[in-house]
Amino acid sequence: MPSFAWFTIPAGCFPSDRTLRSSLLAIFAALWLGTGQAVAQPLPPPYVAAEVPVPASKPSGLLGATLYQQNCEPCHGPQGAGDGPQAAALDVSPKRLDDAVAMHELAPAVSFHQAKYGSESGAMPAFSTFLNDEQIWQVLAYTWSLHTSEQNVKVGSELYAQQCAACHGVTGRGDGPDAEGQLVDFTDRKAMNVRSLRNMDDAWRAAHAEIGADMSEEHRWAVLDAVRTFTYSPPWQSPFEPGNGTIDGQIVQGTANADALAPQEVSLMAYMSFTPVATFTTTTDVDGGFAFENLSADPDVVYFLGTRYGGISYGTDLISLSEISPTLTIEVAVYETSSDDSGLRLTRVHWLVDHAPGQLRVRQVVGVANDLDTTVTGRLVDGSDAPVTLALPVPANATDVEFQDGALGGRYQRAGDLIYDTTPIRPGPQSRQVLIGYTIPYSNTAASLVADFAYPVESMNVLVADLPGLAISTTALLEAVGNQTVQGNPYRVWTGQLAQAQRVEVTLANLIPVGEIDLRDEPAVETPFVAPAPPLPPATISPIFAALGIGALVLVIGSAILYWRYSRDKQETLAQVADEREHLLTEIAALDDRHATGALDDEQWSAERVVLMNRLRMVTAKMERMGAAQRGAGNRG
Repeated sequence: MPSFAWFTIPAGCFPSDRTLRSSLLAIFAALWLGTGQAVAQPLPPPYVAAEVPVPASKPSGLLGATLYQQNCEPCHGPQGAGDGPQAAALDVSPKRLDDAVAMHELAPAVSFHQAKYGSESGAMPAFSTFLNDEQIWQVLAYTWSLHTSEQNVKVGSELYAQQCAACHGVTGRGDGPDAEGQLVDFTDRKAMNVRSLRNMDDAWRAAHAEIGADMSEEHRWAVLDAVRTFTYSPPWQSPFEPGNGTIDGQIVQGTANADALAPQEVSLMAYMSFTPVATFTTTTDVDGGFAFENLSADPDVVYFLGTRYGGISYGTDLISLSEISPTLTIEVAVYETSSDDSGLRLTRVHWLVDHAPGQLRVRQVVGVANDLDTTVTGRLVDGSDAPVTLALPVPANATDVEFQDGALGGRYQRAGDLIYDTTPIRPGPQSRQVLIGYTIPYSNTAASLVADFAYPVESMNVLVADLPGLAISTTALLEAVGNQTVQGNPYRVWTGQLAQAQRVEVTLANLIPVGEIDLRDEPAVETPFVAPAPPLPPATISPIFAALGIGALVLVIGSAILYWRYSRDKQETLAQVADEREHLLTEIAALDDRHATGALDDEQWSAERVVLMNRLRMVTAKMERMGAAQRGAGNRG
């Protein structure tokens, strides 16, 4: 595998509103993984070599590695040995992708057909439900590497250079200096994808048996493995190709009256399909200038430029080039550090409150801005073992507190009745976003949410799931603005803002007592929906949409409601399974967001993503079975 110089990417360095980016990732995942409708898998069509699509570009095993982990590893195993965790439950043993003898007989086009349409036994699903054609080719590029190795291909390439390149050419195009007549173009993906290595070996022996006659069988197959790399890139090779692109600019001091910057290292990372494919480094000149040249201008390649100053990472949003605009000049500001947190404010706070017998289940989204020109690195407080930077508005009686990107005792510290973040807060209007989940227990039928806010709040939104007879009172700072239906469930909505640090209280009565049944779980019960305020004028945009913004609202609906595993004990329905699938899609999007911002390293991200994708596959299969059963019942009726 290529070696990449990793550095921590700060949270504020990606698109300024990461809520929108997470939402788009969730939508992208939903589109990528299918609509969620239950569809029985048909028998695969007959294999016709001429009908197998040719990949638009050279498939990359590096780009296919993650797709393999997500979609294939559960059955085929991490090294292709057919020993994945789901293999034992199958009626048919998964194909061993590490078996060189078997793989020599298999043409890539045949593998593509099987992966796209599924196996006739039904043991392997049709991955066209989850992946498009290009992604399937990327996966196959990775699977092909499992029966060979980097060293094996290296030996084969050396033997090819010695005995084959004179005619077939260094790049395999059949244009070597000794070539006579029309030779096979080994880079022709359409022609080569329908040929197995066995076909190629037979043709080799028939055309010129004397060449390679002194090779061992192992070396002959190594040469053919090397020839195959003319039509795909194995995972130890980066698919990044240099071009005419340039990214230049300047690192500047963003803190007023601070010392001039000394020359420092700047890193540029290139990504394809969310996979790092190249890293470049340079050192700024005396004026802070830098330049990266000979970059790919392919718009499918995105770049992140970053540097570290004072132990803090700074950088850009994701950027890209194109043939029309192959040059980009950017400026990156770095800042001095300070314990002064007087410039902090909360740009948004969203509370989503649901119910279970004896407890409120709360999901909270907090957006943070830093209006100073210094990065807040925090201060020590009693009860914390690290400097704290941000006091989070969590009720003192909250239990089971969890975070999207950390845990209590680690990044987050609890000191007395307060919870703190410990990571630095860089200057900017969208410096930080925190997602929190917690439980508020109660013993009778009433409970209160009380939080002391340490900073002003530009926009606060409270959504409370409705219940029969539910009574709600709030601080005068919050105004009831009507109702919203989210995931088919009614919510009452309040909005407001805090001009200064102060307490907010929401009191709920007529809740579900411990030991009683949530009437919303009973399908025969109609849940009345009480409007706490007159309807808004028709021409007025719903305040929740105006206050949250579309991106944040999608996150609240798609992530905060579904992200934490709060579910009621009730009979499973197709709608529940669909909700679980949506929940998993959102979790995957959130996980990818954390990885992209540097909150998770590659190993942890990959391990967690495989688990989530395995669960998603099982839930999707369950949806298909339940949908088929419903259709069957409907047909019988």
